[in-house]
Amino acid sequence: MNIGDLVRGLTAIGLDCDFPALRDILWLAGQVTPMPAPEPTGVKARGRRRPAASRPGALAAASGQASRSAAGPAARASVEEGQPALYAGAGSGSRPGSLVRLRGRPALPGALAVERALRPLARRRAGDSVELDESATAAFIAETGGRLPVWRPAFERWFDVVLAIDEVPSMVAWRPLVVEFERVLRRQGGFRDVRVLRLESRESGVFATGPGGKTVPTRDLHDRHGRRLVLVLSDCTSSAWRRGAMGAWLQSVTRHAPLTIVQLLPQALWPNTATGFAELRVKAPRLGCAASQLEAWKPSWAVGEPGLVLPVLALAPSAVARWARMMNAAGNAWSTAALLPLPGSGGHVREEEGALSAGRRAALFRASATPDAQRLAAFFCAVKPLTPPVMRVIQEAV
Repeated sequence: MNIGDLVRGLTAIGLDCDFPALRDILWLAGQVTPMPAPEPTGVKARGRRRPAASRPGALAAASGQASRSAAGPAARASVEEGQPALYAGAGSGSRPGSLVRLRGRPALPGALAVERALRPLARRRAGDSVELDESATAAFIAETGGRLPVWRPAFERWFDVVLAIDEVPSMVAWRPLVVEFERVLRRQGGFRDVRVLRLESRESGVFATGPGGKTVPTRDLHDRHGRRLVLVLSDCTSSAWRRGAMGAWLQSVTRHAPLTIVQLLPQALWPNTATGFAELRVKAPRLGCAASQLEAWKPSWAVGEPGLVLPVLALAPSAVARWARMMNAAGNAWSTAALLPLPGSGGHVREEEGALSAGRRAALFRASATPDAQRLAAFFCAVKPLTPPVMRVIQEAV
């Protein structure tokens, strides 16, 4: 009997059971400890005991033991970001939980479309180096008999990219998306180099650090030809953004480099962050234009307001395509921009999270969260242990 026959047989006797439900039942049978059979009272049962393999529940217990032994230390290792999540089911008493592999959601939906949207930036130029021209060399040898190479200028990619990742606790939830976006930039092949830095907020300001933890000065991000794109990946919710400390660091970079904010939150949630509604527009007058030299269009409410105007990019194919055409100075291409607070510009400062009580945090969440977000938080409360991969699976399911 196969699985299909079993499902049809259960349906025929009145048990509405499809294949996913049957799969869950069979898995759960291997996790539940069978209750021992009651000892007969009075006269003892005669005859030999049945073999262990034929007793009720023995097969389920054996399968559960096999699944636990198959998990082993390797299966209990932490899952890499972007891979399907592992959820550790809670065991009863001293019995350890079992690992269940769940199908995770993609960290960057439409990654191939985002990669195609970046193609306008994959332009080439004649560099300072030279390379061997094989056709011209062969023709020269055939015509003159001299064995001398013929060289030509080597073409190289125009832009390289610096990914500056905001190092705040909330970015833990976005780590798979950041890793996938970096993978897209490297796989796209349209850039000379992709470099990753971390932005750390300290009492004295914001500083960029390299892989070894060494501070990277702002001048190292500048390129006099405008060929280095600086992409700041953040959700723009930390106090460094609202107090203007991040704006001061961005302003020091924008004087000589093309800089863009990659906002990881959906655009509907931007009003709750430092980027606001992002109703401004910017246009590059030439290729490789520094961010401080972009042409800006402001709505009436933003005219005369202090702050830093910077392009803001959502990781959606259409938004990436508009931004890439703008950075490439293609025609009349405009891109979304925001007015970011600077020190002393009067930016709104929320209460420090460390000083908030649990009740105050819950009240602020209810006041700003959508009904769907509050429903999702209720589902999170029922899961233990709760990890970012499991949270993404629950979000995708509901």
